[in-house]
Amino acid sequence: MANLYEVTARQTGPLAFATDNGEVVVNVGDGNFQPVELFLASLASCMLSTMLEYAERNQIHLADASVDLSGHMANAPRRIGQINVVYHLPVALSQVHLDALVRAGNHCTIHQSLERPPELVVSVDRTAPLART
Repeated sequence: MANLYEVTARQTGPLAFATDNGEVVVNVGDGNFQPVELFLASLASCMLSTMLEYAERNQIHLADASVDLSGHMANAPRRIGQINVVYHLPVALSQVHLDALVRAGNHCTIHQSLERPPELVVSVDRTAPLART
């Protein structure tokens, strides 16, 4: 597991941008993902992958699992005020396994970062704009 993750977002249109990690590019705006959706996708992916890893380590048969997230907006300041999480898990799982899997999903890195917010260090680099050709 990496100790440093980096992404870059670059404007691609008046209200659009692309974000990438050097290997994968995700387009945002203009009918693509919106930033809040990317945030929810990050959390959902983290929760599901952590749950799947736990299931594999503990020999819990987990097929076709998924997680749905919805974010309800709040104001003053504008932000996500509530996130609803619904895990979709096989009916055949015991209550003990269900509880353990939900606990595992809730311990993913992104969830933990929301529970204990990171320090945000902001700076500005005033480089010259790219020449348009």
